[in-house]
Amino acid sequence: MRKAAAISLGKLNDPNAAAALEPLLQDADRSVQQVVAQVVSTLRSPEG
Repeated sequence: MRKAAAISLGKLNDPNAAAALEPLLQDADRSVQQVVAQVVSTLRSPEG
């Protein structure tokens, strides 16, 4: 569920969503951390 939420926020392509996702970088589930890291990286990239 948390991975799906992160992916959905990423699809909004709103860089402000990165701040909302940052706490999930410390999630107990490593796969959630990986997805969130990728989404945050994409949101913060100049190409978005």
